[in-house]
Amino acid sequence: MDVFSVSIPQLGLSDPERLMLIILGSMLLWASFTDFRERRIPNIVCALIACAGLAWQAFYAGQLILALAVAFAVLAVGFLLNLKGIFGAGDVKLIAALTIWAGPNEALVFLLHTLIAGGAVSLLWLKLYPFYLTLSGGGLAKHAREIPYAVPVTAGAFLMMSRLWPGV
Repeated sequence: MDVFSVSIPQLGLSDPERLMLIILGSMLLWASFTDFRERRIPNIVCALIACAGLAWQAFYAGQLILALAVAFAVLAVGFLLNLKGIFGAGDVKLIAALTIWAGPNEALVFLLHTLIAGGAVSLLWLKLYPFYLTLSGGGLAKHAREIPYAVPVTAGAFLMMSRLWPGV
């Protein structure tokens, strides 16, 4: 059997789990697209990801209280980083919402994957910055130095998903 013939039903996921995967994947792509294009992540995206993460923790993972505690800790640290100008508020909210999904067991791994992906995207951004500035024609030049961090957050989240749902 080749890799491209594997469908979601063959992964042994229940219907609610498939729905969770679709919701999370769609929201992550939406967050990445809007962050790349507008340098903002809509609050509704973070709220939907957080709500779906709460449902995941409450009904499947069984670590809701611990997941919320870790997410609030990440939110608090992220808020301080936002005050220092290191992260945008949308990035902090997105990371905290995804930490609910990760729960206490996977949160550190998710954050590490996100940081590694963020470093790679940052290096790529530095390399492509002059080209991007030329393409923007000045219209998006004000955003040229801002890295759309939802892209590496999404990469970290997809790696987290592959750990939560092996075979995905």
